[in-house]
Parts: sequence; structure tokens; C-alpha cells
Amino acid sequence: MKIKVRLTGIMSSQFGWSEKEIVVEQGSTITELKKSIEDDSDAVRFESFHANAAVNQEVAKDQTTLNDGDEVVFLPPLAGG
Repeated sequence: MKIKVRLTGIMSSQFGWSEKEIVVEQGSTITELKKSIEDDSDAVRFESFHANAAVNQEVAKDQTTLNDGDEVVFLPPLAGG
């Protein structure tokens, strides 16, 4: 199934892209999507960003099951204080 993925902030520069369509197996989770993205990168890992995910504009957990045509946006935390 096809998932539209968007990376924001520093993540897009580290991974080298900001928007991409990624094919994953039916029933995949956000965790599995992250692994697929990491497997295509040069040693960049999601855990270094502490990013949250949103699926179809709703905050989601790593265990969330994805559906064909979903849009997943990864959002790194913002600094502040």
C-alpha cells in the first residue's frame, strides 16, 4: 500500500527529502514505516529526533496501523523556554 510521508524541520534536511510516497505492506504500523525510511537513509535514525507522528492530521502512536492512502507527517519537537 502507498503512504504519503512528509518530514518537517531538521528531519527533512537530514534525510534529504521533505515529501515522498512510500510503499509498505498492508497492516504496517508507524514503527514499520520508520524502519523502512531508515533502511533507505545513510545512518539517520528517527530516535535522534524524538519526533511525533500525525496520520491524516491526527496525532498517532508508533503502534498505529496505517491504511492505503494515509498521509503521515513526522514532527520534531520545537525548542522553547
